[in-house]
Amino acid sequence: MTSLACINNRNFRIIATYVDWKLGSHHGLFEGIPFPDKYPSAEDFFLNEDEWTTYENFSRVFRRAKEMVNESDFFFHCVFSSARFQSWGRFRYFMRVFATPNDGYLKVPFF
Repeated sequence: MTSLACINNRNFRIIATYVDWKLGSHHGLFEGIPFPDKYPSAEDFFLNEDEWTTYENFSRVFRRAKEMVNESDFFFHCVFSSARFQSWGRFRYFMRVFATPNDGYLKVPFF
């Protein structure tokens, strides 16, 4: 049975941006993680927000980032940093469509 690619790679940009901020580089973050042959490197694949990957790959990278940063509240700080660093990728353009968070919530059924 093959794993489904169900996690958007936009999440990796958030993780890599936070690791860069904490350590100055995210070197080694994607090392040894499988990626499609059509990409020259794992970094090229995982930082491409148009691609999707498996939960297993996401979990490995997220846990590796926590180990690299060595921060007890890493998961919270990493996700929270996406607003500070605007590391959402193209999603930031989508955010401008709504005047308030409530506008976004009310339009969820439409999307």
